[in-house]
Amino acid sequence: VAFIYGPAGRSDLLVYALDSLHLFDAEGELVTEILPGEPPPVVEGDTEEPTRPAFMAVAFRPTGGMLMTLTSAGVVQLRHPESGDLLHELELPSPIVDVQWSRGGELIFARETGERPLVHFVDPASGAVVASVTTDAAAWPFDVLRRADGGLLVYSVLRPIAFSSRGEAREHPLAPFVEAD
Repeated sequence: VAFIYGPAGRSDLLVYALDSLHLFDAEGELVTEILPGEPPPVVEGDTEEPTRPAFMAVAFRPTGGMLMTLTSAGVVQLRHPESGDLLHELELPSPIVDVQWSRGGELIFARETGERPLVHFVDPASGAVVASVTTDAAAWPFDVLRRADGGLLVYSVLRPIAFSSRGEAREHPLAPFVEAD
């Protein structure tokens, strides 16, 4: 398995899609194999090979307790990290092309493409979208800071863009330093 490394550290987007995931226990015994979806039906007389479902991203919650997967169909699922049992599938409005955990595992960031690319902030406990923000693809990836009042500040690692955890525009944490040159 190969990962893409960027200026913000490791991204969990896989370079090579995976047909399945194998989870092992601490003793090295296979616990389960997880499949990304049902294989497409074979159509008699069709000369093209059907596209097999695959995992495009895999990431354990930084604080533990969940395994997140992104399939080639753009579906994000949260699973038990030891058994692989499905906890829930995220209710997202359209297919996702990239996904990541926040540093402390408080939020999931799910990016879609399109005419108006959106980044969804998702609560991993419920799988619900708590905010959606319009941003350009160059603003990806995002990270979070805990503010003095206990709230989260979501910010772009590569652009001077920041939001509250509910999607309201905020000042980027580096803005005072940039203004001071």
